[in-house]
Amino acid sequence: TKKTTKAVAFVVILLAIFINVGNAVIFKKKVKLKGRNKFHFLTKFAIGEDKTGYTRMRARFIRPWTQGLDTPDTIPIDFNIYTDDQWDKVINLEDNDCWGKASLQTIDQWLNVPTNGEWTESVQHHLNADRQTELWFFSVCDCEERAHTILPTLPKVEIELFMINDESHFSQEDMYILPFYVVMFIVFLGFMGKSILEFYNDFKSEESVENPLIPLMVSINADIMHLGFMCIHLFFIYSDGSGFFVFSVFARLFKIISQATMMWLLITIS
Repeated sequence: TKKTTKAVAFVVILLAIFINVGNAVIFKKKVKLKGRNKFHFLTKFAIGEDKTGYTRMRARFIRPWTQGLDTPDTIPIDFNIYTDDQWDKVINLEDNDCWGKASLQTIDQWLNVPTNGEWTESVQHHLNADRQTELWFFSVCDCEERAHTILPTLPKVEIELFMINDESHFSQEDMYILPFYVVMFIVFLGFMGKSILEFYNDFKSEESVENPLIPLMVSINADIMHLGFMCIHLFFIYSDGSGFFVFSVFARLFKIISQATMMWLLITIS
């Protein structure tokens, strides 16, 4: 029983390292481009070696906006895409050097965002990696101060980025996370079967149950639920890039229950 407890504890700790990976690659964020946020970092995405990927982007204001007869039909917003080499130079610049950061972009894309709250047309750009894995960084800026700086009542702009890595919706560093979770799900089912067998044998021989077995089985059950929900969530990320937020929430909830139970058990044993 103690050996099983230690083995499960080790795997729980290992699994905890990976709890935040595998995020959905349909990226959405709401920003207001003024002050230090005139230049705003969005996200990053890696393309594997010798692979081809692409991104699609679009934007809208979160609600219709008007200022009478002077209301413009659209507001121009500048999107920038950087390679990792160029991004290293960006982060070394001053926070308020919007023009300097924007000038280092690899891909520049202006979107005219309608003030009526509708989405812009999606614009697509190819992202390649020739000799090694390429990490791409995405930002949005308003260095010309044509949005929230001179129009303070303008609503936040909602940005949506859709990214593909060689027909996969996973960034390169997350490429094998789904098989990892499937393997861990199978491993924990094995732990569960072994624990049930020990539980049954102890009860049959002594007509009593060792106290450590109860929290151990609670922890294993919670981890199995966590892994099951994560497998489903990651499968949908792999297939359509969005995943299921509810499954992700339940997966994290069961992970917390498992870790709390295992922590209490280890403290009790020590």
